[in-house]
Amino acid sequence: MPSGMKRCWILAIVALAGCATSAQGLLESPIEAEVTSTKTAQVFATCVVETLSFGGQLRSDGTKYWVIRNNVYGAPISRWDFIPTDSGSRAELRTSININTGKGKVEACA
Repeated sequence: MPSGMKRCWILAIVALAGCATSAQGLLESPIEAEVTSTKTAQVFATCVVETLSFGGQLRSDGTKYWVIRNNVYGAPISRWDFIPTDSGSRAELRTSININTGKGKVEACA
């Protein structure tokens, strides 16, 4: 394979890999896990961010909350969304790497 073609393939792979390495890219990823709670989305998300050992960042749009975990380079690798429901809230995990997602701690906060 000519070196120019190899370079094109490498750039294409890097570009595709970058799709899930932003908070928005993770939001567009499929849901890997779901946890329900009788707590409000704010209380549930606050418990999770205080319990997780990876220093997640708690963010909100006023209704929905989310916690983003970054890798050592600052790129987002997992995202827990906390969505209000009629009976409390629901947490949804989206991740680019399904390792050390904190699911057990999220379940403990539920």
